[in-house]
Amino acid sequence: MDFTEFLAQDYDDIRIPVNGVRLRYSRENWNIEAVAIPVSSFYLLPTDAKNPWSVGPVPIGAEPPRNIGNMEYGGRLSCFLHGADFAVSALHTWNKMPVICHGVGEYRRMDMLGADLSMPVGQFVVRGEAAEYFGEAQPTMDSAQVPRAASSNLLIGLDWYAGNDWSLSAQYAHKYVDWGAHRHSGMATFRISKELLNNTLTLQDFAYIDVTNGGFYNRLSADYSLNDQLHAVIGYDHFHGDEGTFAIYKHNSEVWVKLKYSF
Repeated sequence: MDFTEFLAQDYDDIRIPVNGVRLRYSRENWNIEAVAIPVSSFYLLPTDAKNPWSVGPVPIGAEPPRNIGNMEYGGRLSCFLHGADFAVSALHTWNKMPVICHGVGEYRRMDMLGADLSMPVGQFVVRGEAAEYFGEAQPTMDSAQVPRAASSNLLIGLDWYAGNDWSLSAQYAHKYVDWGAHRHSGMATFRISKELLNNTLTLQDFAYIDVTNGGFYNRLSADYSLNDQLHAVIGYDHFHGDEGTFAIYKHNSEVWVKLKYSF
């Protein structure tokens, strides 16, 4: 992720491309794939105090050396059944967000086992994900070494395609860390959109809600398609929070306008 402007960019623009190798073997109702990433990529975080999206003057430790011993690799088995899709996966990776230990952002190895399920029910799609992180680095100011702990991550989501060009989506993600005083955290998202004018105008409201600390980030937007390649978009981003993820951005609410050309 590129967090130089936090979540104020489109999600597709936040994601950083990764160079890797992927092998996939497909059958009618299932496929299996293996992934290897020789050189890891990590979150980009602004630390300059002059940047309104800065996470603070936190020095970031050196990224892991670029050698074969530090590569990432994993696999995934996906099954497509009548009425449900599910998958299981495993990954040997790094924490992508630096963990603060004694004021310095650090990177450490970790392993992940996960599973996900998607099931249509009439106009709805029910989604669920679960992942166990083993040896995940934890922030601390009390230990000379970066502590490690297992964490359990659960997500449940519901998508509703209501007809007449309406769509709604809601999901909740919960994390439990087997270490420290603050072991539970929750984050929810909500989206509602409506297409108008022969599907050339899309009105949307999308929000991240920090359930643990009470903050949120809400984006209202209107996207008008001038033609197949050119879109005009206007929106308003509202940040709120006294603690947690959105607290440092609570003065960053903004109105924005964008022209997007696709080719």
